[in-house]
Amino acid sequence: MSTLAWNFSSYLIILIATIFFILLWKAVTFVFNQSNVPRPKGNWLTGQLFEIIQSKDVMKTYHQWVKTYGPIVEYRPLGIFGPTNYLVSDADAVKQILVTNSFKYHRPSVGGKLLSHKNVVRANGKEHSRMRKMLNPAFKVNNLKSMVDVFHEKAKLLEKVWNDTICAKNSNDEECKLFVQKDFIRLSFDVLGECVFGYEFNSIEAGNTPVTQAFQDFTTGPNMGANTLTRRLLHFLPFHKRSIKRKFQESLKTTSKVIKQIIDNKQEKQRGMSSRRKDLLDLLLEAVDDETGQGMDEEELHSQLFIFLVAGHDTSSTALSWALYFLAQYPDIQEKLRSEVKETLKEREESWETYESMEYLTAVVNETLRLRPPAPVTRRKVMHDDNILGYNIPTGSVIVFPLYALHRKPEYWTDPENFNPDRFLETDKQNNPNNRFAFLPFSTGPRTCIGYKFALMEIKIVLATLIQDFTFSMIPGMSFEGSLSFTYLYKPKPSLQLLIRNVSE
Repeated sequence: MSTLAWNFSSYLIILIATIFFILLWKAVTFVFNQSNVPRPKGNWLTGQLFEIIQSKDVMKTYHQWVKTYGPIVEYRPLGIFGPTNYLVSDADAVKQILVTNSFKYHRPSVGGKLLSHKNVVRANGKEHSRMRKMLNPAFKVNNLKSMVDVFHEKAKLLEKVWNDTICAKNSNDEECKLFVQKDFIRLSFDVLGECVFGYEFNSIEAGNTPVTQAFQDFTTGPNMGANTLTRRLLHFLPFHKRSIKRKFQESLKTTSKVIKQIIDNKQEKQRGMSSRRKDLLDLLLEAVDDETGQGMDEEELHSQLFIFLVAGHDTSSTALSWALYFLAQYPDIQEKLRSEVKETLKEREESWETYESMEYLTAVVNETLRLRPPAPVTRRKVMHDDNILGYNIPTGSVIVFPLYALHRKPEYWTDPENFNPDRFLETDKQNNPNNRFAFLPFSTGPRTCIGYKFALMEIKIVLATLIQDFTFSMIPGMSFEGSLSFTYLYKPKPSLQLLIRNVSE
């Protein structure tokens, strides 16, 4: 017994000593590696961990740091237990990192260890370049034009659902409260289902199905967060980690099964159907690597489709929600947009070119993306030492572009806090951004969002359809703040509700 006790004590002493020396080594490393980059107050052990945890809106915290400390700010969200992060909010530095020296940086992993790396979002280096070359043809405008009818069809279906809801709730054309954010999530699922797979989720009318619920479960849990602070902290709790992992695997199993069935069916039916509209899956099945002459293997094809659906539905629905949020607060802007849409569609047929010609619609969408970018941070891991704004940034560090702050910098934007779509019109050059790298809703450089043209057109057509038939206003007494989700999306909190009513003729 005494020997057993002695062995236990010895192991405990060794463990404590090991932890002590690890902490000591990290502390010494921290002290000697400190740079002269401006940084907010913190301590050597936890860095700025507690300030971030206590923040109600971390995007506003970043914004305050940028205003206080300048265009590059050093911080440690996990203290000595994680890499040094640098907030960068200078347009020239954005160009240097994302374009000129992009080869020195990788995109940090998204989705934890359970997701495949064989997709354009998670891949880096030569593998990313190879995938991008194969995927680019599928996202050319000529291929996307055929999807305009799907965008319009789903928008009209949502319009019908809202009209039915208004009629059911009142009989005298009064205003009606609607959870618009939830409806936009369903609409985005249906759009992507048909455009990506040629598959009907039917969630606008049927609500959440087991498949769409599985996708939502997959994107709302900590596993999908790109190394989010919360995910890392929660993973210290074994019981929580097992619970989340089990839920994640169940969602992944359901969604993967559906995608595999769709791919198998598509491969069987692909021959002899060249006359119909091609969806993204059709185009990917045709994609070929220029060097090898080979197409995508089953794992890569599955992974690409999966990531498009996961990333695409949440981004578009969030942007649409914020657009209506702003239009509800500015009835004059809402009416100006409505007039442009109605006048344009009186004279022209519904087409890609018609919606592209609506300058004010484009301006409203861009101004929404400026003030409320759905993906409000872009991150890069430093793979080779670099000098940014006069500071030496070491390998292993993480660069964080806080778009919420960058899109509000007075150096680039006049009256940056005001919602003013006119700033994006050619006739209002005074308010136009004076550096194109100061506006990054879809990133820039080799890793520009491959689906950004698809997303912009979906947002435009849905807005244009709904604005013709409904007016939107805020619910008295309700307010909505931005909240960063586990997937790094900046969503309205609580879920956006608005008052809507039919437009008076």
